[in-house]
Amino acid sequence: PPSSLQKDHVYYLKPTHAAGGVGGRRFVGNDGMMPLLDHLHQFPHTEWVLMDYIEGELISLEGFVDQQGVNFLGFSSRKKVGNTESYVEFPHNSRISLNLQHHATTAVSTLIARSHDTQGYFHTEFMMTKDSAYLIDANFGRIGGGALIEVIAHAYDISCIDIMQHIFLLSLYPERLPRSPYERCQRKGAAIHYSLPVSAKFLAIQENLSCQTKQTVLLSSGSIAPTVGESNWSWVGFLSGDPLAVMADINTIQITTDKGTFLPCF
Repeated sequence: PPSSLQKDHVYYLKPTHAAGGVGGRRFVGNDGMMPLLDHLHQFPHTEWVLMDYIEGELISLEGFVDQQGVNFLGFSSRKKVGNTESYVEFPHNSRISLNLQHHATTAVSTLIARSHDTQGYFHTEFMMTKDSAYLIDANFGRIGGGALIEVIAHAYDISCIDIMQHIFLLSLYPERLPRSPYERCQRKGAAIHYSLPVSAKFLAIQENLSCQTKQTVLLSSGSIAPTVGESNWSWVGFLSGDPLAVMADINTIQITTDKGTFLPCF
């Protein structure tokens, strides 16, 4: 109820069933209810979550649970343009203090113990500050979206098919599960989820990529691509692989549309 909100406290309101931050709104307790009601009426959602607003870096902890217990694959970092996720890097562990890593892994292990989860992946999101790791979304039962599978496969030097097989068998047929495909993380991977600066009809892509990157075009010719920042439906394609090669190769891509030719937005 409004009377329970602290006047000078900063809150964050988001739908329970949404992705990519769509519908999320930051507000202060003394902003009044009318702006919030106007915001709620813009969306079809009936259930919302009210939480403290945390200013920090968005980090995800990737892993899975099997008969041997909790398996942490590593942390991933993400960047966004508005509500469109645009960049992911894995593993990000070297840029997170051991203390914050311990906070995050302890939180996930506690959630797994309390929920009695015994099989499946997780993509648990934290807002990292200098001193604390704040859990903002559990995301149990699935791996992260976008090109994260490609990035993890690159980092562990295995195939995306091996990861997908492990996901499906672990989630649906654990009795058929082969040995885990993950042995040792050997290198860093990254992916750009690129979009367009304007909403336009996608026609074609021209590029000159190196052998160190992989491109996945998501749209067929004639599809309409929303403007970058609207949501993850704005994605035109993914470019994944070695981080330095990804940043170099993205500059060779040109996207032809009915409104002209554009460089990728990310």
